[in-house]
Amino acid sequence: MSLQPLNSHLVIRPIAEDETRSPSGLIVAPQNTRNVRKAEILSVGRSNQQINHPSTTFSVGEIILYYADAERYSDTLEGTAIIPAEAVLAFVPDGADHVARGSSDFFSLPPWEEFKLNDHERWRDYTNASLFSFKVKFLHPFIDISDIATLMYEYVVEELRSTADIDLDNVHFRVEHVEEEGRKDTIYAVTSSDDKWDGAISLSTALNALQFTKRGATLQNLHETVPGWMRAFFRVINSPAFQRIAGPGYSRIQNVVIGMDQEVLLQGRGIRKEPVINSDLMEQFLLLGSTNDPTPATLAALGIPVGGVRRVDIKLGYERPIDGHDYIIFMDVKAPSNDEHSHIRIEWQIQDHRPGDLSKREYGSMFVTFFRDIVFRSFYTRWFQENADIACVTELK
Repeated sequence: MSLQPLNSHLVIRPIAEDETRSPSGLIVAPQNTRNVRKAEILSVGRSNQQINHPSTTFSVGEIILYYADAERYSDTLEGTAIIPAEAVLAFVPDGADHVARGSSDFFSLPPWEEFKLNDHERWRDYTNASLFSFKVKFLHPFIDISDIATLMYEYVVEELRSTADIDLDNVHFRVEHVEEEGRKDTIYAVTSSDDKWDGAISLSTALNALQFTKRGATLQNLHETVPGWMRAFFRVINSPAFQRIAGPGYSRIQNVVIGMDQEVLLQGRGIRKEPVINSDLMEQFLLLGSTNDPTPATLAALGIPVGGVRRVDIKLGYERPIDGHDYIIFMDVKAPSNDEHSHIRIEWQIQDHRPGDLSKREYGSMFVTFFRDIVFRSFYTRWFQENADIACVTELK
């Protein structure tokens, strides 16, 4: 529930911790100051611009120390409270940076002009995604997820409302009961059918997963919209309701999976104008041992040892450190043998099996390093630009 405080009140999110560091650096033990807590300011009353002294102002995102006994309202589900401004004891300068590294930087990307770099024209045709997904998988089945489902809708609406170019009439909440192969599933989903901000955050009881999905997107559209969706996603996983299901220290989380599927259209160029036959493609690029086979170079761009390549399908799994963390990478290439000879499908999947607090991770830099630098700028460029006869473009499907 989104609250707008009146007069000189603040909506805050108390921060649970074992000890609180004052602005001077003094550590205040909780047992000695049980009535003093730390909190993040979520919303500010209109009269809070000047409280008692003209220099005292409050801003959303700031971290404060306050008297807990002064809470006028408390929502244990969302982990929020309302306090009068007079209950604030001090600001915590270092705290605001910590919170910014949460919801804002959970999936933070650099500005588009910086992100695309100067060589964007060389690899822009390879960047369309038929599906982008971000999934948190649980070890055990959900018991009750209705509370989280409600928060999903509220957080998505709040985050997308801050975007001026979206019509909130296109944002919907739905509950779907399905049964496949004797297995029953209840899916709670918040979806947007907006042309730019289309996407969905969903909970599945059968798959034990919280997932964000977006279909048919250009790289620029992903760059513009995914960080906003992921801020709502972060607020869900950082909520007390989610943490009760995730367990202490997110101990019931199995892994995090980031995926991108691409439909690749192959065309002849130069003196060769006809569509490329998949078997011909595989013969040129995927059969090992040929003197002019660029497979070693393309696999080397991904850090994969040469081997295990078949003619019409590739499935490769390997470990790779990215930005200081170890991930498991899967690359799955399928070349159907039907009449659609000029199409192949490539599925990329990154699995993060690290234990610990999800809310303290940053996945934006991983997206930049892996998808932009390794896949688009290196893999596709070396795979197709080194062959003068075949051009590649990824399609929006």
